[in-house]
Amino acid sequence: MDRNDEVFFQDDDVCILYPQVKRGILVFSIFNVVDVPAVYEEGLVSAAEFISRKDPDFKNNAIYDNDDAIYFKAPFTYTDDNSLSLETYYQDNVVDKFATKGNNLFVIRIDPNKTYVYLPTIRTQVHNGKEQTSKPTRMTFNQYINIINQNNLVTQPVGDWYPEYDKSTGFKHYIPAVEYNKKYNTGSTSVQSLKYYTNVPPERKSVIVVHLPVIPTSIAVEII
Repeated sequence: MDRNDEVFFQDDDVCILYPQVKRGILVFSIFNVVDVPAVYEEGLVSAAEFISRKDPDFKNNAIYDNDDAIYFKAPFTYTDDNSLSLETYYQDNVVDKFATKGNNLFVIRIDPNKTYVYLPTIRTQVHNGKEQTSKPTRMTFNQYINIINQNNLVTQPVGDWYPEYDKSTGFKHYIPAVEYNKKYNTGSTSVQSLKYYTNVPPERKSVIVVHLPVIPTSIAVEII
């Protein structure tokens, strides 16, 4: 198969491959259990497309309301070792961590060399009590995997220094224990203060963005 014939959809953010293609990696989107018949019949529908139809029987499959995109979970790990089967990768990144928890997954295949990852949107509490949302960080897939690999090297506190994830870059770095405790120790800070900070790894919530109104069922590698 010619490589141009392998691509179902490509834009500035993502390259989706046809499910029968043997290269690339698998990523998934979570949808509601009540949507299962609709997903099997048509596919995943963005929130904007759903709203434009005003069809109360077709539930929203996108993660965020009023959005024209569909979001897929960025993987936890990745290797370009061809000896590692996609089935093994799929089990490690999808089934074991999500499907076993009762979620419904729509799985597609992407080209990691032509796909970007967005770190979670950063929300900070401003003085007037309103939340101000900053723009999410966009990076290549390889940059994202490099962050995960580098973060794995920073695991334990070193003396009076504790690891913290940078909210803009996703990289883990060390901060003084006193500063760390003020941010994250529930015994010494208020619940409201905790809204300023969430010390979680970027792979927990990072996403791959697909700007399509519908991703057809025929493009799914599998629907769980």
